[in-house]
Amino acid sequence: MRLALLASLALACGGQAAPPTKSAPVAVELTDWKPLSFGSYLAPVSSAPSVTLIWHFHACRAAENDYRSLAGNIVVVCLDNLGMGTAPYWDAFKDPHRFGVLEREVMAALGPGVHVERTVLVAWSAGYASIQQILNAPDVYDRTSAVVLLDGLHAGYTKNADGSPTRVANIDTVGSLLRFARDASTGNKAFVFTHSAVVPVGYASTTEMAHALEDRLTMVRGSADPDFAQSIDVADLGNLHVRGFAGGRAKHHITQLHWLAPVLRKWVLISH
Repeated sequence: MRLALLASLALACGGQAAPPTKSAPVAVELTDWKPLSFGSYLAPVSSAPSVTLIWHFHACRAAENDYRSLAGNIVVVCLDNLGMGTAPYWDAFKDPHRFGVLEREVMAALGPGVHVERTVLVAWSAGYASIQQILNAPDVYDRTSAVVLLDGLHAGYTKNADGSPTRVANIDTVGSLLRFARDASTGNKAFVFTHSAVVPVGYASTTEMAHALEDRLTMVRGSADPDFAQSIDVADLGNLHVRGFAGGRAKHHITQLHWLAPVLRKWVLISH
């Protein structure tokens, strides 16, 4: 996709700095990257019997500093970048059993006695396609507590009666993610979607997807969020949250990756 090409160019040139946060948390010291057959992971230096397991799809290592700034006992699983566009991320999890195989490898690496308190799926850009596939497995869906999509959710457009395309995103084609968003809106899960104003060619932008989601689930639109002062699209319903930002260039797409830490602090890594 054109969006993925823009992202790769921006990564090569350097993106914007991470957005500021209100206060610096007391970060938990994490290990160096440890290898897995499909990627690598970070874990607390001091052993923790209960952890939040965060799976990150696409450009995970570019967000290393964001993860290291977080408080709480987290394990960050970083999958290797799979290529350009959504197709490789979609194809990687066509086998509904593959994610379970990867989970078992991670748990074996962490060692006995480690309990996963929460499973969180995070994606930037094209990585959302892997999450969409993974959530099709009922057992994985049930044990996933939260999903965070950073400027990554696309679809085609709905069509008029004569077959011509509208400018309305066909959100029904991302069924598992729509279901997860609906469950978050009733408080059973947590779902956060941030978006830039990048406009791709030939398919719905993240802005259009956000508006379709807001309309479908009748989200409550607000005027401002002091924790995300730059946001121009603010909508909430239960544990479902949308935050949109101006900027339609590649660097603005890159900046979305670094909303990761404040999003996780505010809505995911919270006490129960």
